[in-house]
Amino acid sequence: MSKKAYNIVLTCSGGNYIIQNILALRKIKNIKFNIHGIDQKNISQNNLDYLNTFKVCPNSAGESKEYIKFVKKYCLENEIDIFFPLSESEINVLLEIDQASIKTKFILPSKNLSDILSDKLKFFEVLKNYNISNDNFYTINSYNELKSLIKSKKLNYNKIVCKPRVSSGSRGVLIIDESKNFAEPVPGRMCALGGKESIFQYIENNKLNLKNYIITEYFGDNVYDVDSYIVDGDVKYLVSRERQYINPLSPINEGCKITNNQNINKLVKEIAFKLNYTGILDLDIAICKNNLPHIIDVSPRISGSVACSIVADLNIFEVIINHILYNKFEYRNIDRDYILRPVNIYCELIK
Repeated sequence: MSKKAYNIVLTCSGGNYIIQNILALRKIKNIKFNIHGIDQKNISQNNLDYLNTFKVCPNSAGESKEYIKFVKKYCLENEIDIFFPLSESEINVLLEIDQASIKTKFILPSKNLSDILSDKLKFFEVLKNYNISNDNFYTINSYNELKSLIKSKKLNYNKIVCKPRVSSGSRGVLIIDESKNFAEPVPGRMCALGGKESIFQYIENNKLNLKNYIITEYFGDNVYDVDSYIVDGDVKYLVSRERQYINPLSPINEGCKITNNQNINKLVKEIAFKLNYTGILDLDIAICKNNLPHIIDVSPRISGSVACSIVADLNIFEVIINHILYNKFEYRNIDRDYILRPVNIYCELIK
């Protein structure tokens, strides 16, 4: 008798790295999958080829009720076993779904912690309250407040980051660093870096109001993407990927080094334990010259480029799936570094 093929949904199926996520699922031994893709618009033929089926869905950010109705109907009609929402807006909407009415397992964070994961200010406040981090931060709601804060000299550092409290990636990020020439690294995302006067001019030219922004120290470009899966405060999967970017604000992974950083491991395990966290925890962590880690961003979704870690035989999908199916699995570490670069290669088409 053939084994059951589990029905899996991957959202954002038009993404740049969705094929790698699919390949990561296909690499899991002794488990078969029918992989369903959904996205708010049609996707490329390449991505379609690797999916068993695909369907366009409503926009979760603008049509939340329609999105929930679509998801419930789709999961019931297709007997979906596991649902991976790959965007923060989808996660926030799906936290409101009545999971008791369907048998699908949604990969979501604890609902009581969802607010702090979508708001950097709230997350940093929790880190400070739990004595996890001593980093200072300030909130502003206007360009004038930014100028006043800098003029007041309350900031005890020269390099600062201004970014929206609720955002993802480099959208809206402004870095003030007098050692940098002005640049707009990713046109169209309203992000820039340079000296104070050039950033002020950029804000004025683009009429940025800076409402609900947070101000922190700029810890430099030595940044790690940290992927983890946690159950009841216990870390089941943890991988640190040091960015090796030409453009420090690139929304696309330009290259990385998978490495075992003990300071990062300790920090993530402390967060997991003190918050009694369950779910995906995707952190951006900067390492300073003193080798201490500083959290600069957080998300409850799987990182877009997470599947690159399968090169080091580290597969977050394998850990999550085996945990859900009550299969035994071992926490794995690496014994060497892996340097990776994104390249165009041919991959076998397996369904």
